[in-house]
Amino acid sequence: HYAKIPAERCFISAGQAVCHIPLTLLNDESLKDTIATLRLELVDNENFRVTMKDSASIDIQISNMPIQPSNWVKDFYGTYGPEKHRFLIEMSGEKWDEEFLNSIYYDYSLRRFWCQKAQRELKKRNDELENEGLPPLAEKDGTIVTFPKWW
Repeated sequence: HYAKIPAERCFISAGQAVCHIPLTLLNDESLKDTIATLRLELVDNENFRVTMKDSASIDIQISNMPIQPSNWVKDFYGTYGPEKHRFLIEMSGEKWDEEFLNSIYYDYSLRRFWCQKAQRELKKRNDELENEGLPPLAEKDGTIVTFPKWW
């Protein structure tokens, strides 16, 4: 899920406490519905020992799946689901991540605009699906994508 990291880039120089490791992610098809974990870990070498083993590693999650933003408000957008999230991104061109949700949170008119647009676009999408003889937009578990009625 990532390109090999050159060994010469995986070290911390003398007198430094930080290093930057170039990480090139690969857009593998399996990442559409799974999360891969890349663990980076400090290890002993001939000059140094790692003494704080609990703080010597970090996990990086890699996926193409949308992940629920921590500030997702169920009252505004309904129950979170990856397909709903993909739909919102597709219909708006926005990321619908923490930054975007914060930017519209206190602007009632803008939040209402996006909520109403999502409602209209979902109806249009479901009408298109129905015309093709397909079921409405749903999550992988079969839950139909909906938005709260107050929009």
